[in-house]
Amino acid sequence: MKQEALHAVSSFTEEKREGRRPKLEELHTHIHARKGTKPGEPRSSGSPEFVDPMSNQRLEIRILKKQNKDLKTKMEDERAAAEAQRAADMQAWHKTLNDRLDSFAQNYPP
Repeated sequence: MKQEALHAVSSFTEEKREGRRPKLEELHTHIHARKGTKPGEPRSSGSPEFVDPMSNQRLEIRILKKQNKDLKTKMEDERAAAEAQRAADMQAWHKTLNDRLDSFAQNYPP
């Protein structure tokens, strides 16, 4: 295992020097070889090599953007509901005024 790991590390670094970009599987194998672990073993995942330092920040940004979008949607819904309520109140007020006018006209003919 140790000999294979050393061979994998040396071939990986040689190819890297030549300018060829390694595939993700090769990089994954290289990391395991360097750490002396196999995929699936405890301590084989979550290594600093695979952790994106910006992922936590990106996740927070994504959460904040979603909260902002939800808040904007909620505000638009509340604004639309308030406008509908205002329109309903105005209709009710006009109906009340018309009813009072009709009642007045019936009680006090010209």
